[in-house]
Amino acid sequence: GSLHIGWKGLFSGIIENFLNTVLSYNIKLEDLIFGLGPCISKESFEVSEEFKNEFSSDKLIAKRFFVHNVEENSFYFDLKGYIKKKLNNNGVFNIDQSDDDTYKNKNQYFSYRYSSHEGLNDYGRMLTVIIKN
Repeated sequence: GSLHIGWKGLFSGIIENFLNTVLSYNIKLEDLIFGLGPCISKESFEVSEEFKNEFSSDKLIAKRFFVHNVEENSFYFDLKGYIKKKLNNNGVFNIDQSDDDTYKNKNQYFSYRYSSHEGLNDYGRMLTVIIKN
């Protein structure tokens, strides 16, 4: 299977829903290999304090996945770290990840956030393909 996990899906249970579907097909979680593709990094994912407060009622989330830049009075969210933690909490440990930041690598990847910040009309599209041997 393939998932696009943005922050909205992440916080509304896309991982748990996917894993419940997988389990309904009698697939063992230890047989899954998750590939986390390129996405925005925590150094690039600036969020508002309201965003942080909405999702950090759990102190683990607040301390571990939001970084406060005191000088700029801004917050940064570790999307990939939180995805990995949610997978681990649900019994998935075989995770391969890209460290590429789609925001910083604008010539290699599309980024809605980058395009919005730069006032671009379009942000492009990405495609994921799964090939079974």
